[in-house]
Amino acid sequence: MLVTAAESDRDRRGQVGVGTLIIFVAMVLVAALAAGVLFQAADELRSQAEVTGEESTAQVANDLTVYSTVGTVDGTGENIDRIEMTVGMVSGSNPIDVGGSLVDYRTSNGQTYLEVEDVKNGDAVLESDDDRRTVVIEVDDLEAGAEATVTLITSDNTRMTTDLEVPYELEAGESVPL
Repeated sequence: MLVTAAESDRDRRGQVGVGTLIIFVAMVLVAALAAGVLFQAADELRSQAEVTGEESTAQVANDLTVYSTVGTVDGTGENIDRIEMTVGMVSGSNPIDVGGSLVDYRTSNGQTYLEVEDVKNGDAVLESDDDRRTVVIEVDDLEAGAEATVTLITSDNTRMTTDLEVPYELEAGESVPL
């Protein structure tokens, strides 16, 4: 059988078309795999960003506020020996556990770290804006007319600082606002 030049040219173009089609399909497959990898990487980054955002918000948003501070005068009528601070969480905070908190206690006599002795008004966890807990701190050197700074540090590192001023006149056994 005799093959003419036109038939031979048509066969070659057909072979080139099949080769081009194979290359095109291979490129589509590679592009699909690359898109899958990019989508997976983007999803992992989004998840990581969400976790980081939640952690950052928790660190910034968790805060306590002091509603009242009362001191109990000792039996001699010269010193405050017990401080009761009623605290609550700031709106938008995550639950805060005030039990087992550390207290950075500073007076003119120096600085010391104390532990919270007791938590009144329910369990130690503040869960809503309306929750209030009274934190009890035992002290021994807060004299009439003295000033002190108390920083409450919770287990999740939430910090709340308040300044206290003791009245100049004290009576044994009374409770006084600080």
